[in-house]
Amino acid sequence: MSAICGIIHRNLQPVQAEMMTRLMVSLQSYGLDGQGQWREGNAALGHQMLYGTPESLQARIPWQDSGSGWVITADARLDNRLELYGALDIPALVGRDLSAPQLILKAYQKWGENCPQYLLGDFAFAIWDAQRQQLFCARDIMGVRPFFYHISPQRFIFASDIKGVLAIPDIEKRFYEPLLAAMLQGHDLTYGEKSVSFYDGILKLPPAHSLVLTPTRLETHCYWSPETAPEIRLKSEADYVEALQALLEESVNCRLRSAFPVGAHLSGGLDSSAISILAARRLKAENQQRLTTFSWAPAPDASIDSDDEYRLIQEVCGRESINCHYINQTVEDVLNIYTQDFTVQPTTMLFLERHVQAAANQQNIRLLLSGWGGDEGITFNGRGYFAELFLQGRWQTLWQEGKLRRELHGGTVRQWLKTKVFEVLLPDVLFDALRVWRKDPHYGATDKSLYIQPEFAHRSQVAMQPLLRRTLRERPGVRQQQWDLLTHGHLTKRIEDWAISGGQRGLVYSYPLLDRRILEFALGIPRDLFFKHGWKRYLFRTAMENILPDAVRWNKTKDEPALWARQRELSHAMRSQNKQNLQAYITAGLKMPQLEKYVDVKRLAMAQADPQLRQTGFGPAQRLALLMGIQALAKPAVEESFSSEQQAKGQPEQTLGSS
Repeated sequence: MSAICGIIHRNLQPVQAEMMTRLMVSLQSYGLDGQGQWREGNAALGHQMLYGTPESLQARIPWQDSGSGWVITADARLDNRLELYGALDIPALVGRDLSAPQLILKAYQKWGENCPQYLLGDFAFAIWDAQRQQLFCARDIMGVRPFFYHISPQRFIFASDIKGVLAIPDIEKRFYEPLLAAMLQGHDLTYGEKSVSFYDGILKLPPAHSLVLTPTRLETHCYWSPETAPEIRLKSEADYVEALQALLEESVNCRLRSAFPVGAHLSGGLDSSAISILAARRLKAENQQRLTTFSWAPAPDASIDSDDEYRLIQEVCGRESINCHYINQTVEDVLNIYTQDFTVQPTTMLFLERHVQAAANQQNIRLLLSGWGGDEGITFNGRGYFAELFLQGRWQTLWQEGKLRRELHGGTVRQWLKTKVFEVLLPDVLFDALRVWRKDPHYGATDKSLYIQPEFAHRSQVAMQPLLRRTLRERPGVRQQQWDLLTHGHLTKRIEDWAISGGQRGLVYSYPLLDRRILEFALGIPRDLFFKHGWKRYLFRTAMENILPDAVRWNKTKDEPALWARQRELSHAMRSQNKQNLQAYITAGLKMPQLEKYVDVKRLAMAQADPQLRQTGFGPAQRLALLMGIQALAKPAVEESFSSEQQAKGQPEQTLGSS
């Protein structure tokens, strides 16, 4: 991705060049293809450019419209450009040369604050109207492009990376205690992290939200939600299949509009295999390069007991003439991610993905397609379906589908009814009690820690609650399950981390199955199409006839034994081989006076020295000590690289584009 940033002084004081330079320096790793600034009076916008689409090669950002005087900075790819040309009365030959920021600005001129509703694609942008002293910002529906900000009565600062906001010297790097308390007590943080960071006063514009800033107010607005997707009712199953095939092809095709080679993830599963095949066929039809794919699985090894992943991957690659690269991960890779400062650096699944990024760089690939998000949308597995049938009194269908499911997967009637109907119907309190009684480590009370300081836990209790959401256990109702998954935050967390990590390495990620058109289709079709004839993901499997090999299309599991066997081996080796290095960080953290505010340091130190003394809450408390040790021993990279006199020479203060 590219990176955007800006400073608006709400008190109307001029923005100093040094402050904007600091912002730009902190984001310079994103600017592989140049950078630009615009600064006038109390406003300044910046952009670090990474070329991607053909029209981006000539783009000059920030862009100022000569008629209105409005200025835009944007990190964006628009997928409905032809539709926008018609709505905005732009001739196709003219529109072809317009950059995404220019189109967004024209959309804003026509639709104002409603313009994000008309934009399909991935974007984060900010538009400054000096005459009205108003800043308008928006982020795409799933948060594919990040947006961090800090607001005070005097100013508003935003950036694509939290490091940009933290680069401003007088923004205090102080923990946001409600989120920290939630972490120490073992809560799921992903919902909270959609809108807050680990630092007090540094927020995120949530996915599918816009923001309006003036000298006297700041308002955010949700412009899209899964619950608003309309019902879709077609005449026959064949019509749903045809509609889905057309949507999938369009979603993949519009993302292949790249000025550079394209890559894709390939695991042998339904989602990644379908995307890879559709992309490979499109590239071949257009006489472009062969698609290169990347698998997280280690290279084939005779010592690994299962070949399921390799068999499925090779069947896809052999049939479609696709190149596939496997990942050879090392202990050092795991250690590197484990010792990242997770409050400012991306970490989610990057112990694997960084190898993909490195391999993609070597082949000049700048666009990586991923199947992430399919499980929550069009390839949803139908969780909650059986309990929903029970509540609806559709007992004949319940019995028939359950019988077919047992024939495919085994098990008894008693087990199936217990796990897929009766336990699903339990209220959360009883469900958690059952899991605690069974000593299930994945469920039960999560708000107990023997290491957190009681006073800190007490004062954070109320402020912590809005950051939490109920666990993603199975509940009655297919549609409610999808809504919960799409709003939970795990999708955005991984997407955001990959955007930041990839952007610093010259890569852009794109997710065809998170296309708004496909999501709304998935949320609108009848529930029975997700589970039919005993098969999960029924409609998608049916629609992939003549696209996916049958071995992939009718594969019954998502297991990747070789990958996870290797992960367990490396994690164990990392902890044993690097015990001294990890202990050095933790020891440094235990000596930090700030740690005592949050955890019982004496108890934590004793448990660290003797594993037999470790009790509930040890893991999160150790993680905080490790974090503080990392921060204590790390050098401030931005300050090291910053020299206002030298950097200012390379950071022109000018409007880079105007119409």
